[in-house]
Amino acid sequence: RKWRSKNKPKEPTIRILRNLITFPIWIRRPLTMSSKAVVLDATDEGISQAAKNLLNGGLVALPTETVYGLGANAMIEDSVRNIFKVKGRPLTDPLIVHVPSLKDALELVELEGFEKCLFETLGSAFWPGGLTLIAKQRSFLPLCLSAGTGYVGIRVPNHSLALRLLQEAKCPVAAPSANRFGHVSPTSHL
Repeated sequence: RKWRSKNKPKEPTIRILRNLITFPIWIRRPLTMSSKAVVLDATDEGISQAAKNLLNGGLVALPTETVYGLGANAMIEDSVRNIFKVKGRPLTDPLIVHVPSLKDALELVELEGFEKCLFETLGSAFWPGGLTLIAKQRSFLPLCLSAGTGYVGIRVPNHSLALRLLQEAKCPVAAPSANRFGHVSPTSHL
């Protein structure tokens, strides 16, 4: 193209996986309209590629039953912080962590007695689904997930593609809505 100088660095490539978008780890600034996109099928190979991107610290836009989320491996603090950078989201606004099952959720929180029983009862009744449960997070999770409070919101999404990705990645995924902070949340990939 005439407008692109040969000396300019290339824009980051965004991989779109049939309603799933992966961002390389090296994105350290908000994306621009000139960013490239590559459309992939929602195949096992595509899901595997997106999962590897998460495990390597990249970002992934994924559908849930409510809105599209911009996700990062919740175990990697730099990746979680990248969500805040890309969205223009203040660090005082906590993120929700998505997991594929109640068992995975329980591994991320410190609960005992009645609180654990209540968490398990609610999770069993309403997951997968739009319910977010909040509990004291374990110390291995980055504090920026919870805006420094030490309490994390967790949910199991009710969307087949999101669940496939979470199961393949085998890591919790922090994923607020995939819009710029303060803008309308996206409900379609178009």
